[in-house]
Amino acid sequence: MKTRWALLSAAIFFGFLSNQMIAAEGVLGQGNISCDSWIKSRGDGNPVVAARTAWVLGFVTAFNQYRSKAAGDVSGGKDTEVLMVRIDDHCRLHPLDNLYNASTVLVDELQQ
Repeated sequence: MKTRWALLSAAIFFGFLSNQMIAAEGVLGQGNISCDSWIKSRGDGNPVVAARTAWVLGFVTAFNQYRSKAAGDVSGGKDTEVLMVRIDDHCRLHPLDNLYNASTVLVDELQQ
C-alpha cells in the first residue's frame, strides 16, 4: 500500500514538474493544448481546428525563419493536410503531450 502511494505521489510530482517545464519554455496559445484535445477536435467540423492548424504552421514558419542556417522550407512544400496527419499520428501515440511537443517532433522528423 505504501508503494502504491509513493508511486502515485511521484506521478503527481513529475506531472506537475513537466507542466512547469513547459511553462518555462514560453509556449503560448494553442501550443499548450493536449494532444488528446487535438485529436478530439479533428474531423468533427470544430472551428477551433483552423486556429490550431494555423498555430502549427506558424511554428514551422518560425523554425524556417529563425534557425541558424538558411536551408529553405523544412516542410519541403508538403501540403498542410499532410503535415496535420503527421501531428495526428504523433498525438494518437502520445495523447498526454501538448501541441508544442508534437510540432517539435514534426520539425525534427522533417529535418531528417
